[in-house]
This record gives sequence, C-alpha cells and structure tokens, in this order.
Amino acid sequence: MSEVGRGMEVVYQREQVDMGGSARNMGNGGHNQRSDLQMFGQAKKKIDDIFKDIGQFVQETDTLVDEIGTTFQEILPADVSAKVKGFKKKVQDIRKVIQRKGMKVVVFGRTSSGKSTLINAMLRDKIMPSGKGHTTNCFIQVEGWDTKKADLLTEESDQPKDIESLKQLANNQSDQRLKSNSLIRIRWPKTTCPLLREDVVFVDRSTKSIKS
Repeated sequence: MSEVGRGMEVVYQREQVDMGGSARNMGNGGHNQRSDLQMFGQAKKKIDDIFKDIGQFVQETDTLVDEIGTTFQEILPADVSAKVKGFKKKVQDIRKVIQRKGMKVVVFGRTSSGKSTLINAMLRDKIMPSGKGHTTNCFIQVEGWDTKKADLLTEESDQPKDIESLKQLANNQSDQRLKSNSLIRIRWPKTTCPLLREDVVFVDRSTKSIKS
C-alpha cells in the first residue's frame, strides 16, 4: 500500500473513533452519543453566553461613565472612559471570533503530495479534483450547504457555477485557470457527509515554499 493509501486508511479509522464509531452517531438516527464536534459547538455557545453577559456589563459601565463624565468631570479621571471603551471593543472582538461558524481545516503542502486525496478521504467522496497530472493552482474551500446539488462560487462572479467546471478553474495546466491567490468555494450538500453537517470547512492549497 502506498503512503497516501496508508494515510487515508489511518484518517478514516481515526475519524470513525472520533465520531463515536459510526456515522449514525452524527444525527442519522440510532445512537445518541454526542460527537466531539457537537460538544465543541456547545462549548462555543456557552463561552459566547459568558462573554455576552460580560459585554452587557461593560456596556452598562460605559453608559454610566459617560453620564458621570458629563455631569461630574472633576471626579472622573480623563482616561477612564477610554479604558472602558477599550474593554468594550475587546469583548466585541472576542465574540466575533467565537461566533464564527464552522471549524476551518487547512491542508497545505507541496504539489502532488496527496492533499486533495486526503480531503476526499475525510469527506468520503471525490469532491476535490485529484489524480495524475492534476495540480491545484488556487485555494479551494469545501463547505457544507443546505442544498441537494453541489455548485461552486468564485471571487470573479456571484453566479454559482457547475461543479464540473472546478477541474478547469483550479488546474494549474488549464487555460481557464484562476489566479494563484483566488478562492473557489465549493458548496457541497451537508446530507452527504457527517463532517460537513458539523460545519467543518476544508481548504486545499498547494505551495512550492514547503520543503520535504
């Protein structure tokens, strides 16, 4: 068995363990055991609730400081208001990070090192173009979508494209290829993959700067 093949087998076996041993644990019926990803999502929500309460407290403090500063300027140091507003912004920034949907997994490495094959193995479907002679030219992102048919979006247009056009748009050898810093978003039906249903997002990127 090749190194890529062995790697795919290990990934698949680990995924089975991490997901609770079966795709049925991911909401397809059967067992009620929660996956690690589900628990991660619940933990994020609890953390966000904590910072939501902190944000409300800081907002009330900011309002109070403004009122005091307007009426009793002599008892309130000039830098207090700026500090409170700084805390308010920090809490807002933290919540923006926590509220980001999905867990982004970036797979990068040298050309033809098996990145696309690895992602396909984890998604249990041949989504990413791979095989002899194919080298990815740009960023390719795979995300779950509430749709029955897969499509893709590029930065050049808001109009969805047929998934079959990916082979030409992302192939470094194609005349229709996009620029190397372009992003292709593949919108794949969530119902086909447990990982996508848990809002995991995969990004594939080749680079020549990584040494073996």
